[in-house]
Amino acid sequence: MTLARAGWAALALVSLVGTARADGGGVYKCRKPDSTVVFSDRPCPEAESTQIARAGPKAPEASQFMSPRCLRLREQLRQGEGDMDEGMRQQLDYRYQRDCYAEEQEANDKVSRLMEDVRTRSMQERRALAEAKARQEREFAQCVELRTSLRARRAREAEMTAGERADLERLSAAFEQRCRGL
Repeated sequence: MTLARAGWAALALVSLVGTARADGGGVYKCRKPDSTVVFSDRPCPEAESTQIARAGPKAPEASQFMSPRCLRLREQLRQGEGDMDEGMRQQLDYRYQRDCYAEEQEANDKVSRLMEDVRTRSMQERRALAEAKARQEREFAQCVELRTSLRARRAREAEMTAGERADLERLSAAFEQRCRGL
């Protein structure tokens, strides 16, 4: 695959990830019968399909934080690229740069801050889940060890003193309270 084709494939993949449906859709890598690969937002009906990305919440766009006037100017520039003469295009571009450039930069900065907040929250959630899992694994290991100890003590219960039996009952009650579901 040439570098240009790889670039276009990556661009297509990024655009599909960005436009994947938020209702649980994702990006699918589909291999057609003729061995070509196609990316889609729907599972492939006739070929093997591998889901390569899950759609999350859609990233906010800078345009939602810009004024209607600047949005109109930007749209006029985009629509008139081929149809308008060079002088008119330069005049629109000058007006946009003069009146809207700072606003667009602020909007982009706001989007960057929002996305950074999302990444930070996601990382905190992953960290909290990992800590909870580690805590559960520790508690499970402690309960297994406690159960083993209880079994060993119960095996020699007949030869225990009254104090040792009382200790065994306390240990058994602690096990039942702490390790109920195991």
